Amino acid sequence: MIFSSHTLIFGTNENYFFVYTQYLVIPFVGILSIILLAKSTKYNLLSILTALFLSTTVLITSLINKDYDIRYFVECCLMISSLLFVSAVDFKIFKKIYINVLYLLTVIGLIEWLIATFFPDFVLLFPSVINSAGNVFYCMGFVNIHSQSSRYYGLAREPAVAIIYLMIALLFLLEKKGFKILKSLVFSFAIIVSYSTTGIIALLCYWLGVLVYFRETKYSKLILFVMILGLGYLIFNTNILELTGPVFNKFLSSNDSLNSRIGSFLIGFYLFFSSPFFGNGWAKAMSIIEQMSSNTLTTHFTNTILYLFAWYGIFWGVFFTVGLFLLVYKKKCLAFTLGSYLIILIILSGSRLTYDFLLYILSWYGYKLFCKPELSAEENKIIIA
Repeated sequence: MIFSSHTLIFGTNENYFFVYTQYLVIPFVGILSIILLAKSTKYNLLSILTALFLSTTVLITSLINKDYDIRYFVECCLMISSLLFVSAVDFKIFKKIYINVLYLLTVIGLIEWLIATFFPDFVLLFPSVINSAGNVFYCMGFVNIHSQSSRYYGLAREPAVAIIYLMIALLFLLEKKGFKILKSLVFSFAIIVSYSTTGIIALLCYWLGVLVYFRETKYSKLILFVMILGLGYLIFNTNILELTGPVFNKFLSSNDSLNSRIGSFLIGFYLFFSSPFFGNGWAKAMSIIEQMSSNTLTTHFTNTILYLFAWYGIFWGVFFTVGLFLLVYKKKCLAFTLGSYLIILIILSGSRLTYDFLLYILSWYGYKLFCKPELSAEENKIIIA
């Protein structure tokens, strides 16, 4: 995540030295992991063949579109190294580490965000970074503070990216043996103060799902009380849920954020159907988006799922779409499966995740869990931790 294109430092930094660093670090780490894990890891032959096939299709995409960019090689490294990672690391261990690390980062980040909110002059003491759009950020260590906005960014380049990581953690908590309400509230608060529209919508769906999931337990009243308390605070003490507030006012008038979502949806399907098997590749896709920007309302493509179909074709799109579905699939709980998958689709519609290691890992874990489902029974209990 640190060297991801979705952070401010290595993703949208005006200083392209840091941006290009990721193109060296990601392949290096990928190749190193392949060398270290290939011999010692037990892996499924079909999975290896799938990874090689998908990597081949990406290279074909590059050749067909005559676009010889290092990013295609990066995708191949991520595809193979993520499979080896998933083969070597148990899903329970990964979930535990992911939740605890992100919880620590979020707690410290929120503390720094609160300090910046109440003592804005203090932020000026920290180093500043200018992103590609010319916006000034102050880096406090675990959170980036926009010079003209109070939104919570975390380490991400934009709030819509930050909420993806936070919502994944919330879904992991819902699947854990016992529901850790304190961690859930911390992640939820971070999403709320990000003022991300997709984040707030996904969060409302999540807590409604939590209520349904625990409806037949003695903790349902506690969860309902927490929800009412939280909604009451948002309604009576903030303007977050108002139609003219910072979250939903995007639906009332034309703006860049709404245009990006609508435009990405329209042009995503156009790009996919124009080249369904091997996609359009980077250069061609961006060129078409720029040419059609006046008609599709946007030059920013923000939908991750449609990006996979449009850039790399049906094979990559289906791999990630099905993998993420299998990640949340529960054979005996269709409502949980569909609700969780809906949340994933919502958060991935708000920002385009390119060569994101987490996305690869989650997809591979989906297939692994489906082929070898965990036999541990989940308990419906609340843990105040």
